[in-house]
Amino acid sequence: MAEQLREQHAFYYDEHQRIPRRRSASRQDLEARRTGTARPTRTPNTADDDILDERPGRLPTSTRRYNLAAPEREYLIPLTDDTALYVTERELATTGRDSQAAARQVTPGARTQRQPGPAQPNPNRAELPPDVIYAPPARSTQAPQAYAPTLRERRSRLPGRVLLVLGIVMIVMLLGYVLLNLLTNWWQVQQDDWQYGRPRTFQIDWNVGHGTASQPDSHFIAQNLNRKIVIIEIPADDPSKAKMYVGPSLIGLGQDLTPVTLSFEDRNHDGHPDLLIHVRDATYLFLNQLVRGVWQFVPAPNQ
Repeated sequence: MAEQLREQHAFYYDEHQRIPRRRSASRQDLEARRTGTARPTRTPNTADDDILDERPGRLPTSTRRYNLAAPEREYLIPLTDDTALYVTERELATTGRDSQAAARQVTPGARTQRQPGPAQPNPNRAELPPDVIYAPPARSTQAPQAYAPTLRERRSRLPGRVLLVLGIVMIVMLLGYVLLNLLTNWWQVQQDDWQYGRPRTFQIDWNVGHGTASQPDSHFIAQNLNRKIVIIEIPADDPSKAKMYVGPSLIGLGQDLTPVTLSFEDRNHDGHPDLLIHVRDATYLFLNQLVRGVWQFVPAPNQ
């Protein structure tokens, strides 16, 4: 042994000599050590043969240094709770003698999943008979409680709700105003139809000084004929003396249904009543004057 070490670590100065190189274990040696079979014989003739460790099962230093050996062997250690513990060869060396004696080598790839042991009784829970089957708990018939928002959430939602309510109120008011106007106009037209008919006609008897001593009153008929105001005067109920006055023209949609009324008042204070034509809020004045020896109504100069 000493001669071999001296030969490996000798230093040669001769250029034809070389320092012998230590050789790692071959694959056959590694496989023989891993499987535990007999090591094949080697030809002890080369100076490159390395010194093999005589301890069985131990890999050469070069193999352990460069991690060239096969994967470590695994061992199975049975436990008392009917389970097994899998350890490597290195981990097995750190266990006790009893574990090493009970360990069994596991074939690579044949490792099984660890099975759980039997359930241990829980002292804090009452054991139930094995033959009793319990039904699942009955579904609760109580209605789930409604979600109650917090005060902060209610305050954050308040401005949006106020704006929504105000918008709805304004829309309702606008629709109500439009509907009220339509209803008012319809009702006004119905009342005018009952009172003035179509075309709108107004009649009145008044003493304007155009009649006779026996029949002093004159009969007046005012009509809205397709937006044209026409007044007919029949003095003393004599159609042969009828007179017609043309009033203003009305412009606008629905003006043909506007009623026309008449009234009499001495506006120029000459002792003779003058004719006043009323069309809604407007009033037109016709003066009672003597024209060519005949009393009649003429439009006022400012009309």
